[in-house]
Formats: sequence, C-alpha cells, structure tokens
Amino acid sequence: MGQITFTDLLSQETKRDPVAFSARLREQGPLIHLTSPFSMGESWIVTTYDDTIAVLKDPRFIKDTHKVSKPSERQDAAGENASVIDLFLTWRRDMLTVDPPDHTRLRGLVSKAFTPRIIEQLRPRIQQIADELLEAVQAQGRMDLIVDFAFPLPITVISEMLGIPAKDRQQFRVWSQTIVNVPMEPQMEDKLAALEMFVQYIKTLLADKSAHPGSDLTSGLVQAEERGDSLNEAELISTIFLLIVAGHETTVNLIGNGMLALLEHPEQMRLLRADPSLLPSAIEELLRYTAPVSLSSPRWASEDIPMHGQVIR
Repeated sequence: MGQITFTDLLSQETKRDPVAFSARLREQGPLIHLTSPFSMGESWIVTTYDDTIAVLKDPRFIKDTHKVSKPSERQDAAGENASVIDLFLTWRRDMLTVDPPDHTRLRGLVSKAFTPRIIEQLRPRIQQIADELLEAVQAQGRMDLIVDFAFPLPITVISEMLGIPAKDRQQFRVWSQTIVNVPMEPQMEDKLAALEMFVQYIKTLLADKSAHPGSDLTSGLVQAEERGDSLNEAELISTIFLLIVAGHETTVNLIGNGMLALLEHPEQMRLLRADPSLLPSAIEELLRYTAPVSLSSPRWASEDIPMHGQVIR
C-alpha cells in the first residue's frame, strides 16, 4: 500500500471493505502522515485505539480552527477560491467545530431535547413510523432498504422534532449526499451549490419559526437566540444544519451497514432472530463493527505535541 491520501479514506473501495482498509492502515504504523485537505499544513491520522482515546481526551488537540489560524488564513478560507471543506470550517459554529466553553454552552441548549426521558417518549411515534414504512412495502414482496426504510425513518423523526415540513425532507438527502459523499473533485461546484442551498433553506426556516413559533426544537433555538440566550446567528444556522445532517445520515448508515453485516454473517442473523433479547447488544456491536461514521471530526494541535517520534504542530 502506497502513501495514504485523504481521498483514500473516503473512497468507495474503502467503504466497501473498511475493516480491511483499517487493517492495512495499522500495518503502516500508529501514526500516518496525510496530505491535508484543510489548507492548514500537515495532517496526521492515528491508527490505534489507545492513541485515538489519548488524542480525543487531550485538551491540547482542539476543534476550533479560529484558535490556530491567522486572520489572513481565515480570509483565504472564506474566499471565492476556497474549497467546500474550507468554507465548512470557516462558517460552521456547532458542537463539532468548537471547544469548551462554547461546546458546553451549545450542547446545553440542544441536549434538553435529547434526554433519555424525552427519547423514550418518542418511542411510540418512532414505532408507528417504522410500522407504516414496513406495511407500505408488504404488497411488493421486496424493498430497497435505504430508500424505503433507512432514510425515511430517521429523516421523519428529526424533521418532526425540528418542525420541518414533510415536503422538504427528500431534498435534505440530496443536499447532504452531495456535500458529504461526492468526491472532492471535479464536482466542487455541485458541493458548493448544495451547501449554499442548504444554508439558505435553514435561514428561511428560521425566519418562519421567528414569525410563527411552535413547540418544535427549531422554534426553541430561535427564541433562545432572540432572547440573547448565548446563541448567535452563525451558531443557530450551524446547529440546525448539524441536527438535520447528523440526525439522519448516521442512522441511515447504521441501518444499511448493519443489515449488510448480518447478511454477510448469517449465523449472527440466525442468533438474533432466535433471541430478540440480544438486540440491544447487537446494536452496540454493529455500531462498533460497522461504524456509521468512520472518521472523527478533525482536531488541530494548539502547541507542538510529540507522538511516536514525530511532532504534531
């Protein structure tokens, strides 16, 4: 295996067999140098569990690019020649792109809608949606798991929580797939167009919720911003964007990857069918084995940090 690139991490070949790709990564060592897609110098990827946990817990590795970039670099990242990745990192201000205390503040505003008690109250509605989706394909005798079930289930749930009209939900799939999954080149214009349309939609949604507030999560966040309750416009837009994308993409991936893993390991499928009480542990194992998100969001070294004979800076 030659020099790893960022594109290799997201390639279709890697997605087809992520376990084999991860094994090959580990064979190259615990720390691998990458060509940076973020226009901010060298990049590295750690390949072992212990190193990953150490990096994730080390406060010297930060997520807020504003803390490590110069003003001129931020201007370049927001310019007309900037990549979609650069634009993402420049304007996004949500839980995946900031550090404490900003992360703590944003998480606190959103987490009230995702407590165990609230989620348990959603169980009957989620079960109803799942039953309706399965009933809709019974007469066909077949189904496309992603189109007929894995996508409509989570997008319906998160959209209802956010107060998003049903007619707009399919468009989110198109936008998020374009932004997240399309290769970096040559479809950059498509990515940028999808990002701009997505953000414009959120702005329109927020204006509507400001004029006609409801009991949904979006209305609650808008009202918090209007009260000056520790939420600015960029954070509000970014948080809604994150909730829409993360609120369905990860679940779509888990259902699709999980079913594929069970089909590829029929003995595990038989065990699960014979004993449904195994379902909670099966879900945890599928989350580990077929991770819906294969890479952590990027972190930057706030100071020189030695690791495996290299200096991360």
